Amino acid sequence: MRLELIYVKREYLEESWGAVEHYIAETLKYDDGRYGLEHIYEELQRGTMNLWVFYNNKSGHIEGAMITEHCEFPLKKVLSISFLAGDNFANIAPLFKEFSAWCASKGYASIEIMGRIGWDRKLGKMGFEKLFTVMRKTL
Repeated sequence: MRLELIYVKREYLEESWGAVEHYIAETLKYDDGRYGLEHIYEELQRGTMNLWVFYNNKSGHIEGAMITEHCEFPLKKVLSISFLAGDNFANIAPLFKEFSAWCASKGYASIEIMGRIGWDRKLGKMGFEKLFTVMRKTL
């Protein structure tokens, strides 16, 4: 099996969404009520978010999805992974080396992901480091 990480251009969003919607829906359990699927789809249509799929070129099936956002700060450019889900993280993880090289070639200084507790263990093995803790008080 060979997984590929493929960027989905906006003109192919509508035909791709049905195959990835359930992956994104799974991540919304952990986003603290910030987004609904319809909001993410709107952002993808606008181009403020970007869709990537983990495609198994042997079976012809999509095995995961990732949503990213371009973040331009005064001192650096960062690619933020907003949502990430798949059938088997062990299959997806090896693609991050290639993805990291692509990001560097596009001038990104880093890749970041904000996620639930536990991501630090998985992503730490891939060179990610925990930067800070987010705290919240519900009103």
